[in-house]
Amino acid sequence: MILAEGEEPRESGDEPPVAPCAVMVVDQSAAMRGLLCRVLDSDPGIRVVATAASGRSAITALAEHDVDVVVLDSELYDAKGGALLPAILEKAPHVRVVMASPLTREGAASSVGAMASGAADYFTKPSLEHRKVAVLPENSLTEKVKALGSVGRASAPVMRRTDAERKAGQPARTQPVAKASPSPRRRPALNLREAGRTRPTVLAIAASTGGPPALFSVFRALGDRVRVPIFITQHMPPKFTGALADRVEVLSRLPAAEAVDGEVVADRIYVAPGDRHLSVERTSSDVVLRVTRGPRENYCRPAADPMFRSLAEVYGDRVLAVVLTGMGRDGLEGCRALVAADSTVIAQDEATSVVWGMPGAVATAGLCSAVLPVAKISDYIADRFSGAA
Repeated sequence: MILAEGEEPRESGDEPPVAPCAVMVVDQSAAMRGLLCRVLDSDPGIRVVATAASGRSAITALAEHDVDVVVLDSELYDAKGGALLPAILEKAPHVRVVMASPLTREGAASSVGAMASGAADYFTKPSLEHRKVAVLPENSLTEKVKALGSVGRASAPVMRRTDAERKAGQPARTQPVAKASPSPRRRPALNLREAGRTRPTVLAIAASTGGPPALFSVFRALGDRVRVPIFITQHMPPKFTGALADRVEVLSRLPAAEAVDGEVVADRIYVAPGDRHLSVERTSSDVVLRVTRGPRENYCRPAADPMFRSLAEVYGDRVLAVVLTGMGRDGLEGCRALVAADSTVIAQDEATSVVWGMPGAVATAGLCSAVLPVAKISDYIADRFSGAA
């Protein structure tokens, strides 16, 4: 057994019971509720404890069941004018909410708006005609639910009741229930490198699971303090990336849109379109965007690695790259190229990440000049571009 510094060894049998992540599914459609419940219950790390067809019944169920994650129908959220999400978070502040959205422009806009108002992530609902769920990394409902449930338990006391207490209507009490996912191993010490010597002229951000709320946090605090070309690759399907760009524009007060192939790069925000890689290319007179449907990298399209590699080639040592929360290792090889060109890479820390996969990969590889809580990233960016950092 590997113990953290200062940790006492446990006697056999002292480990708290490992409880599955408790989930409530809220959807107007009985068929969709059934399908999502089957998908979730197929994972031994998840247990569906309640379902609801309306906002009122969802609020009632929260008082009757101990829930870690709510999967919420974006159409129901939208129909309630956004009042349902704050009601859920007020009733159960520790709960993490995943928006379940149809793959439509309206559903995407609703889910992205919800993530700007407190929802933790999103999931594109399957087609009932096909009766199955896409298993692409950016759309893994079970993995997102387990990750979010684990984060919720880490940030708040785990409230659990026995069956007798629940039937008697007694309030929940704190019990030593382990996370649904295995506890992380002790991390190696992070070896930070010095930031690049040249003041950056380009900002690039990569994110996946839990990324939209992290992006919104960064741009809400950063505002329009940095007026340079800004490139974003967020693992998202078509329609969602357009809604994401719209929201980032509102928060940053800078022009933002999905990238268009051949467009000349200017001081604005470019979001990689869903199912397309974003990169840049230098022509005889300008730097232009390249938006392509090349092979998936790290099982993703869009992927961060093509964006980072091309920025290293075109801009050399003048890039500041930020890797936010996300599953997997996308961005690692691209960050190696940036560091080789003497650009600067920073990452979100483990404590504030939903999943410390992407940021953890670059941090533990010794590529980062800073590993920061999400709330401190915007000031680092502003200082770096002003020359203060």
